[in-house]
Amino acid sequence: SSSNTLRCYIPVAAFAQRGTQGTARSNAYGCGTASALFVVGGSTGPYTNTCESYNGTAWSAEGNLPAAIQQMGNAGTPTDSIATGGYKVASYLDESYTYNGTGWTAGSDMPDSKSSGGNMGRSSTEFGFFGSTQSEASPSATKTDSTFIWNGTAWSTGGTLSAGVSKPGGAGTTTAGLKVGGTVSSFTTTVEEYNGTDWTTVTAYPVATEAIKGGGLQTNAFFVGGILGALNPTDDVNFYNGTSWSEVDDLTTARR
Repeated sequence: SSSNTLRCYIPVAAFAQRGTQGTARSNAYGCGTASALFVVGGSTGPYTNTCESYNGTAWSAEGNLPAAIQQMGNAGTPTDSIATGGYKVASYLDESYTYNGTGWTAGSDMPDSKSSGGNMGRSSTEFGFFGSTQSEASPSATKTDSTFIWNGTAWSTGGTLSAGVSKPGGAGTTTAGLKVGGTVSSFTTTVEEYNGTDWTTVTAYPVATEAIKGGGLQTNAFFVGGILGALNPTDDVNFYNGTSWSEVDDLTTARR
């Protein structure tokens, strides 16, 4: 109004298919950016230890994990990453490994085993892993509400989520994190923010979902895909501005 200039907003965001991974996989966790992406382990039928990076154009093979593992926690970049926990051959894991762009180095174990949790953090020295599955023995034994924080030297136990949850989405940092959805007794819309000490429930996600993936910051985040009722994958993409959710362009293919 001060310049008497007409202004308009034109949404131009859209998803497009890019380079194809060398190994088709499920249950892999990834980290990084659209031009420096890192994907670790997963399942190819049997579990796999293969890792790949993406430079915005093409995928390249990276150093293999020390073991074939799926559903690990993961944060960082292709040259500075941490991967921890996960699941292999009927075992839930607490081991952690860091990657320097060439090879993996074993680090300290987490305080407890975790698989299928949510991630927050940006590097091998700043990582948080929250919620998770620990056992398939019974529904009451499969969900955890704990948060483990890694500072590059040691693990500590962080704040407790509002409920035990498996397969939530995660984003943000270890002092400004975000947890979205997951399964408690059923799929949930619950969203919680982390301030480095405690989790606080905030505006709910638009749909109840699990196995959703996200990225960005606590006040500037997006979450994509996931599973809805009847185990149907979705192509939904939703943006969070720190207060409210808005739906944006769909994925080209529904996926979990």
